[in-house]
Amino acid sequence: MKLYVEDEEGDAVWVKATLPRPPEQYEPGLVVDAVVRGRPMSVKLPAEEMYQQEGLDMENCDDLCDLGHVHEASILDTIQERAHCSKPYTAAGDVVVAVNPFRWLKLYTPELRALHSAPPNSYEERRAAHCYSVSGAAARGAARGDDQSILVSGESGSGKTETVKIMLVHLADVARHGGATQQIITQVLRAGPLLESFGNAATLRNGNSSRFAKFLRIEFDRRTMALESSWCETALLEKTRVVERAKGERAFHVFYELLQQRRRRTPKYLPEHPCRSADASATKARGFDDRQSYPKMIESLETVCQLDEAEREALLHCVDAVLSLGEVQFDSVYARTEDHGCKVRNALDLTQAANALGCDHSLLEEGFLRRTVGTSTTSLSAEQAADARDALAKELYSRLFDRVVELSNATTKRQWALQQTESVVIGMLDLFGFEFYGAAGSTNGFEQLLINFANERLQQRFVADVLARAQRELLAEGVPWTRVDYQDNAQVLRLIEARGGLVDILNEECIRGGSGADANFVGKLLRTYTGDILSTPKIRITQAGEALPFKIMHYAGDVLYRCTDTASWVERNRDVLPAKLVEAMTTPAGPASPGGSANVASPVAVFGAAEARQAALQRKQRRQSGQRALRRGSQVNAAETVASKFRAQLKNLMHQIAATKCRYVRCIRPNDEAAPMGQAGSFDRIAVVEQLRCCGVLAALRVARAGYPDRKPLRAFVERFAVCLPGDGRSSTLKRCRDAANAAGL
Repeated sequence: MKLYVEDEEGDAVWVKATLPRPPEQYEPGLVVDAVVRGRPMSVKLPAEEMYQQEGLDMENCDDLCDLGHVHEASILDTIQERAHCSKPYTAAGDVVVAVNPFRWLKLYTPELRALHSAPPNSYEERRAAHCYSVSGAAARGAARGDDQSILVSGESGSGKTETVKIMLVHLADVARHGGATQQIITQVLRAGPLLESFGNAATLRNGNSSRFAKFLRIEFDRRTMALESSWCETALLEKTRVVERAKGERAFHVFYELLQQRRRRTPKYLPEHPCRSADASATKARGFDDRQSYPKMIESLETVCQLDEAEREALLHCVDAVLSLGEVQFDSVYARTEDHGCKVRNALDLTQAANALGCDHSLLEEGFLRRTVGTSTTSLSAEQAADARDALAKELYSRLFDRVVELSNATTKRQWALQQTESVVIGMLDLFGFEFYGAAGSTNGFEQLLINFANERLQQRFVADVLARAQRELLAEGVPWTRVDYQDNAQVLRLIEARGGLVDILNEECIRGGSGADANFVGKLLRTYTGDILSTPKIRITQAGEALPFKIMHYAGDVLYRCTDTASWVERNRDVLPAKLVEAMTTPAGPASPGGSANVASPVAVFGAAEARQAALQRKQRRQSGQRALRRGSQVNAAETVASKFRAQLKNLMHQIAATKCRYVRCIRPNDEAAPMGQAGSFDRIAVVEQLRCCGVLAALRVARAGYPDRKPLRAFVERFAVCLPGDGRSSTLKRCRDAANAAGL
C-alpha cells in the first residue's frame, strides 16, 4: 500500500510512504511500519486516507479535478511539480490557482491571448490552465450580455497586482478586435502604473504592495465588445505610511521617484532613504528602479490625466509640500505654569512649509501649537504638535491620491457611454491580501483589522459562489453526492461588522471626544464577546491604562491585535483634523501658485476643493438622518469614522459583485524571499499548504468532484453527439439533448 503520511522530520508537510504490511482496516492514528525516503521507520496514519497517484503525469495535470485521488498531499505535489516546470497556473474546477514564479515567463504571448479569447470548440482538447482562461471566459460571458467580476485574492506578495495587469492586457486585446480606439485602450492600460506610483509601496514581504483597495470597472459595447469606458473605485488608502512605517519598508513609490529625479536632500519623513533592502525589493518586484519609473509616471500623467507640463508640476508640487511638512520640528517650552507648550524649532522650516502649501503662515503655526475647544485654548506639547503635523501630511496626501484617481477617471470614464443601454461591464478587484505581522517589533493594528475584514468578506463571497452554490446545484439536479463541509466565517463577520460589534463599540469611544480610550474599547469588546473567535492572552503584561491585546480567529489564521500610544485605534478611527489646520488649509496665502490651473492647483486648493466636497456630503447625510451639523474638526459622528465608511464601501462593493457572474483567481506566494521558481528553496511547502487550506481550494475541488467536473454547453453537446439522433434534426436544442441522452441510456 502506498500512502502519504505526515513529515515529522522535515518541512515537506506530506511524504510518500510504502506500507509492506498494511492493516486490514484503516485506522487514523494507528502506528504502522513503513518505508519513507528509502528508510524503514514507524509512522502514524493521518486522519484522512491519502493514496499516492498512480500513472499520472502531474506536470501535465492542468486541472486538479483530474487527479485520481484528491487530497491535500496530491494537490500540493501537483502544484509544486508544475511550478518547477514553469507552469504556474493550475485549474481547480472553476477556480485558477496561480503560483507567483517571481520571474517573467514566456506565457503571455499574443497567440495565447487569441487562443483563450476564442470560444472553446467541442472537438478540441482542453486548453492549458492560464489566467487568460479566466479573463477569456469573462469576455465571452460579457458578450452574452452578463456583467462579470474577476476576483483576484491571495496574501501580500502572491502576485495579485501583476495578475490583474496581465488579464487587463488580454481584455484590451479583446476590445481591440472589437473596434475600440487605440487611445482609450492606451489610457486604460497606463492608468494602472500611475496608481501604482501613488498607491503602492515596498513592504517587508512585497516590493510593490498595493496599499489601497481597487475595483476596476471596464465597460464594453455588448454587440461588438469594443471598450467604451473604464473607471476605478478605490478605498482605504494606507495614508499612515506617509509618516511612519516598519523598519526596512518604504513610503509610496512616488516620493522616491521624485527624489531620484530632483536629487534633493533626504527629507525627515523618509529617513530610511536610501534603504538598500527596501529599494532592492521594490526594484525586483516592479522590474525597474525609481529613476526608470519616473518617466513612466510622467508619461501616464500626460496620457491618462491629460495634464500639460505646468499642471504636472503643480500636481507633483503637492508631493513636495507633504515632504516639506516633515521638516517642521518642535521643541518643548518650560514655564512656571502647567501649560508648558512648545515652539517651532526652526522658523525657516515653517515658512518654507507654508509657502509650499500655499496657506496662511500664522494660521498654520497656530494649528500646530495650540488647540481650541469651544472657548478654551490650550497649548500643545511637542509630541502633540508633531501628531498634528503628521495628521495634516496624511490628509493632504490622501486628498492628492483621490485627485489623481479623479483625474484618471475623468479621462477614461465616458459620460456618453454610460447612457448606452447596450453595454456590459467586467469588474476586476485588486485587494490587499490578508496581513499578519508576527515578527518582534511589528504590530497588527487598526489598518490590519480593516484589511483582514475585507478579506473575510471576499472569502464569504467565494464560499457562497464556489462551494454553497455548487452544492445547491447538485442537490437541485438530484446528483448523488457526499456533502462536503467547509469553513464558514459568518461568526467572525458578525463580530466585526454586526450591530453592537467591534466597529460599533469602537465608534462609541470615538464619539465620546477626549474621554474615549483604547482601553475602554478593548475592555467592552472582551466583555461583550466571549468564545473561540475572540480571546486575550492569559499572560497579560500591560502598563496601567494600556489596552489589552486581543486575538481574532480569522479564516486564514489567528491574528493578535494591539492598541498602542503611537497607533491609537480610537484616534485613527476618528481621523479628525484639528479645526485650526482645516482653516489654514482652506485659507490661501495669496494668488494661486504659478502652474495652477482649473484641473490641478496648489496644495491648499486641492485640499480646499476636497474639503468642500466632503462638507457637502456630510451636510446631506446629516439632513437625511436629522442630526445637527457639527463644526469640522471638533467632533465626529459614528457614520463618519474610518471604520464606518469602510464598512459602507465594502457593503456597496459586495452588493455590486453579487449582481455579476464571479470568476476567481487564487494567487499563491511560494516563498518569503521572492526567490525565482526553480532555485533551491523557492517552494516552501509549509507556507503553500497553509495558503491552500485557508483559501478554500481543497473544499472547492471536493465539491466539483462530487458532481460532474467535466461539463459542456448544450450546443457543444449536440454538435458532438447529434450523429446518434434519428430524424431530420429539426428539434430544439434542449429536446435533441434529451433524446440523445435517452438514446444512450443515460
